[in-house]
Amino acid sequence: MAYIVIIGIVGLIWTGITAALFPPTEGQLEDVLMGGSPGRGLFGGLLYFGLTGLIFFLGSVIIQAAVVRAALALTRGQTIELQTLFKFDNLPQLLIGALIVAVLTSIGSMLCYFPGLIVTFFTQFYVHFLIDQDMTGVDAIKASFKFVNQNLGTLVGFFLASLVAYFIGALLCGIGLLVALPVVFIAQAYTYQRLRGVAVAA
Repeated sequence: MAYIVIIGIVGLIWTGITAALFPPTEGQLEDVLMGGSPGRGLFGGLLYFGLTGLIFFLGSVIIQAAVVRAALALTRGQTIELQTLFKFDNLPQLLIGALIVAVLTSIGSMLCYFPGLIVTFFTQFYVHFLIDQDMTGVDAIKASFKFVNQNLGTLVGFFLASLVAYFIGALLCGIGLLVALPVVFIAQAYTYQRLRGVAVAA
């Protein structure tokens, strides 16, 4: 939750900076207030969306890693501390893995969406392997593919249940996602440990 607040604050600051660098004209002000680009002209718009996309990509990767790290700590019966969430020794590999997954998912989504969903399904545990076993981004993705393939029957049901939870959470004006996301991440960590034969805390 703290990470979500931080990313929200960073987003507001970034919007203020870009609005100062590329001030909107009077006719563009309404578009900016409605969530449009504050940039003036093609270059300003491309720069704004490019850098904004990069910032939110990095933010989403950091949030995901923090939540997975916390969920794994829960499976071990460990107390979640602030230093646990902000420990990113393997950040470069995490970003590499996230970039690869994002590219593969985007390509798959352009091919009638379903292939992108398959990529998401098979890479759903790459962050767990990367953090838990200190793997490289590429090796963690390979490990996730292998792990999911070996437990296909169990994980298909789990993945579909997760999608249903996300969908229901999104229907509740998005507020339900604040509940659905942590629950799914914790369940995912427990599933990851149990299917690997690792004892988990009650």
